[in-house]
Amino acid sequence: MTKDRDRWLYLVGIEGRADGGPVTLESLFPGYPERVFAHWYSGVLEAPEGEVLGFARHRYELIQERERFLRVDRGVVVEEWVVHHQPEDVYE
Repeated sequence: MTKDRDRWLYLVGIEGRADGGPVTLESLFPGYPERVFAHWYSGVLEAPEGEVLGFARHRYELIQERERFLRVDRGVVVEEWVVHHQPEDVYE
């Protein structure tokens, strides 16, 4: 069984510079040096998985074996699904 906190989205790192110095989680979110609950994010995240099969037929984009999608509402993952690609999905 998945614990509720396993369904939460966290920002766990950031790279950048501001005012001549490095930006860190602690500098942006005082008191949270390691991770911050991403309550400000709502949308769909896409994560490709598996071997690269080739290119999409109608787009200049790599196609991998699978794509995992996470629908997030105010930092909480509310839906998750996986799309499995077939060789016929690929332009050679």
